[in-house]
Amino acid sequence: MSRQRTAIHRCWPGCSHQMCSFPHTLASCFSQSVTCSSVTCNSRLRPLTGGLWFGLAVHAKMYPITYALPVALYLSQPHKLQVSIDSLTGNTEELNSGRACRKGRRGFVSMLQQGFAKMLQMVRSLHVWTFFLAAASVFIGLGCLFYQMYGWQFLDQAYLYHITRRDTRHNFSPYFYLLYLGARSHWESAVGLATLLPQAILLLITSFAFYNDLPFCFFLHTYIFVSFNKVCTSQVCYIVTCQHRVVLNLHR
Repeated sequence: MSRQRTAIHRCWPGCSHQMCSFPHTLASCFSQSVTCSSVTCNSRLRPLTGGLWFGLAVHAKMYPITYALPVALYLSQPHKLQVSIDSLTGNTEELNSGRACRKGRRGFVSMLQQGFAKMLQMVRSLHVWTFFLAAASVFIGLGCLFYQMYGWQFLDQAYLYHITRRDTRHNFSPYFYLLYLGARSHWESAVGLATLLPQAILLLITSFAFYNDLPFCFFLHTYIFVSFNKVCTSQVCYIVTCQHRVVLNLHR
């Protein structure tokens, strides 16, 4: 019974903390389900439907916004859309050969050139624009609807709260002690911004390295987002308890 009670009270970051525990958990499950639906639609070359699901997922929980870059990179190359379907069905031969090919390309300049070329291809892609316009329409539409219902309180507690949130005591973040010592000092804001840098770099690297395998890339993004967040509470136990179910090959 104690385990069940603890599980109910745990949640992912990017959540609406004004909600009670059980609706809170339902919102987490709902966002995860909607995100999976978005992955399936993108894998089947349906960026409009995938964008609608993605906008709904980000509205329910903020953390799926980190998936935007790998999705954009994935959709910008339609000839590789079958890759994520293969990853979902267990056919990893093409994935492994692609990673081995990328592993053989060395040189920092070459990596920058490839990244710049992918960014240009992403900006010019009709699939990418369709996906993000659909996602933005749903997200903004629902935001306006709830703003009309609850006013500024909705914006503050659903979105802005996560920017200004501080917790220097009940926190499992790797930056916990640094933020604790710098609380209410003149360099507190600078430290808060600096802690975002490792998270941003890792999310960027994994986006370009594994965008061909969206489910695996999403797992890495969630793990990085939770582990390197400056406020990391008991939701980190979710990853710890499910980690033994994740099967990775040597390439990953």
